[in-house]
Amino acid sequence: MICLAPLVAMLAATFDDGFLVSGGAPRLQTNGTATVRMVSEDIDAKISDHGVDVTCRFVFRNEGPACTVRMGFPDETPPPDNYSMDSSGRSRVYHGLEGFRTTVDGRSVRTKIEATTTHFACFHTKWVHFEAGQRHTVVDRYHHRMSGGVSAIASEYDPPEREPYCYLKQFEYILHTGATWKGPIGSVRITVKFDRKHMPGQLRVMSEKELGQNAFNYPYWPILDRAVVVYSGLPKPTVAGRTLVFETNNLKPTKQNDLELYFEYSPYW
Repeated sequence: MICLAPLVAMLAATFDDGFLVSGGAPRLQTNGTATVRMVSEDIDAKISDHGVDVTCRFVFRNEGPACTVRMGFPDETPPPDNYSMDSSGRSRVYHGLEGFRTTVDGRSVRTKIEATTTHFACFHTKWVHFEAGQRHTVVDRYHHRMSGGVSAIASEYDPPEREPYCYLKQFEYILHTGATWKGPIGSVRITVKFDRKHMPGQLRVMSEKELGQNAFNYPYWPILDRAVVVYSGLPKPTVAGRTLVFETNNLKPTKQNDLELYFEYSPYW
């Protein structure tokens, strides 16, 4: 049995140069019956002044006969203008995740960058064999640049000679594609540590529901101090200093479970 399974990535949109990376949690594509279950998904993200460093740990268990699974870590990055062709006119694949590397049960595994006809730009692919009942631990690591975008704000919070906009930084982790494995995801834990000089030592969290609208459309960011991180998608996290921990169990995720964080408002001028 051969399964095709794109693995995990992040969504990022960097406002300073239009850089964009997007992807999703492990997704299984197969014409047969999925027998591999995702036992756990453990994500560690460190957000610093230099970007975001991510370590993703997945435990998979095969609950059926032996099979070989093709896993692909999606990398969605719109290329720069005129990047799609090289100097000879041949098409080329653009990828935006930096320093991508992967291990299976602690052993380094080579990946291949492959184009795709889906909305992802490419996949970092590898093959993993499962015996009946076998478990594997897959670890993926990579870096991407800081994410964010421009948001409109109420004009009373901007000088009259300026456009009423602000910068918002953003972090997003897509969970819903993990729903394609057998059954629910047994446990999900996402730890986000902020190591940014402009952020205070003790963070406060607000749900996007408390804002009453999408965070990028919220016009009153200037009244929220830099200690506030707005979140959506998962239950309220625990907060310890600059670290947020989101946890849930037996999750069959939908798009509404994709984790989004908005933080560090700054004027747009």
